[in-house]
Amino acid sequence: MGPAYYARNTAWILLTFATAALGANVSDEADLAIRQLNHGDFASAQKTAQQTLAAVQENRQEDTLGGAAALAAMGTVLQAEARFSEAQAMLEHALAIRERLLAPDDPLIAYTLNNLAVVYRQEGRLSDAASLYQRAVGIYQHATSKDLVAVLNNLGRVLADQGEHKEAERRFRQAISAAEKNFGPDHPETSVGLSNLGNLLVTRRKFNAAEAMLARAETIDRRNFADGHLRIGYDLNNDGNLAFARKQWARAEQLLEQSLAILEKRLPANHPDTGKVVGNLADVYRMQGRLEESEAAYRKALRMLEQAWGPESLQLLPTLLAYSQVLRARQEYAEAEALEVRSTRIRVALALRGAE
Repeated sequence: MGPAYYARNTAWILLTFATAALGANVSDEADLAIRQLNHGDFASAQKTAQQTLAAVQENRQEDTLGGAAALAAMGTVLQAEARFSEAQAMLEHALAIRERLLAPDDPLIAYTLNNLAVVYRQEGRLSDAASLYQRAVGIYQHATSKDLVAVLNNLGRVLADQGEHKEAERRFRQAISAAEKNFGPDHPETSVGLSNLGNLLVTRRKFNAAEAMLARAETIDRRNFADGHLRIGYDLNNDGNLAFARKQWARAEQLLEQSLAILEKRLPANHPDTGKVVGNLADVYRMQGRLEESEAAYRKALRMLEQAWGPESLQLLPTLLAYSQVLRARQEYAEAEALEVRSTRIRVALALRGAE
């Protein structure tokens, strides 16, 4: 064998080691982006994810496991920032790569399924989201990691969205049981399931049981997080919604305002979770007869939710309906009618899609 063979072989070995090193570095950087995101540092998470994906693309390693890690991290960051269409493209690409290169029951596939399902739910694709969550549960069912707890909670949420309250409750209780068993009764993973179950019980008007669940969740969170933490903001919103359901308008307003102050500080601008709290406050103002304040809050909430979900999302319907009621009460009939026509158009489009 001549020098040319050895030169080619040496080059191939060096390329193989370089590719492996890049893949390991990409995975580490992708993990760092997710850790930054979990700590609420959106700016650092986005920067890390962008740099990681750029390195993968520059080295033409996008269709590798390292590339999938970079795509998944970028997609997860975009999802947290409510940039759902961009997140969907990244996560679908990452899933396709992982399904091609990994075994069907690999936890990385389940992890990607879960994150993509989060996006589908936000886009109103509830059946698609439920299907992905079910697949992820099937992969994780024998695991003891917090990922199983997260998927059970997420599956419960989408089932609740679909009105399947009994099955949603079963999944939330499974999530609580798994979290208590694997992490302890006072762990934040346990409080997530408690909050979800509490919110479901509010919907079912089981207020005393809901209060017990939400109070326990908030106690856990306050033991583990600082007062201004995002989790405390969500707890306050849950408490506000319970107070609203009990027609305790003043208490609901106070709690929701506290929640809004935290979410506006901790989440990216115009995040839909913030928009939901603004909409909840608008509901409180409406029930108190404070129509001018209610109208302004609905307008703000609608703008934020439209930015996240798009102007024709099914999820806008409750806000559009409540907003139009306030406009009619204020004798702003033309604007109210425009919102009602828009609501009808969204419903018709949904019905036509279902008939296809």
